Amino acid sequence: MIDKVILAKIRKCLALGKSSNEHEAAAALAKARALMDEHGLDEGMLDLVEIEESTARAAIGAGMSHACAIPGCERPAKDGQLMCWPHWRRVPKVLNRAIFETYARGPVEAYQSNVAEAIRAIQDKEASEGGGQ
Repeated sequence: MIDKVILAKIRKCLALGKSSNEHEAAAALAKARALMDEHGLDEGMLDLVEIEESTARAAIGAGMSHACAIPGCERPAKDGQLMCWPHWRRVPKVLNRAIFETYARGPVEAYQSNVAEAIRAIQDKEASEGGGQ
């Protein structure tokens, strides 16, 4: 799991990276990159954490269901499921099994990597088809 304190520092630096003061923005982005490198993180992992957090917030607000893990999907996913059924059935079978296995047995990093790969696979399929489901 990603340390919440480190994650907060990186997010703060990334937010400061949007400053109108170009020197402040450059310094903040350099610090964010240094923290990410130091802790072995990349943009994909930060995106995945954001998806997981927004999914958790949605689950709390919606009771028994939460938002699909695919960015932009409005369909709910049932409690305990990663994404809505139409998206889940599009995950390649090998990756589907890997997600189940790493969810159950770990390591967490492998599970997160498999989830990110599944999301990318679905986004790639939808992009090649000219849109979403």
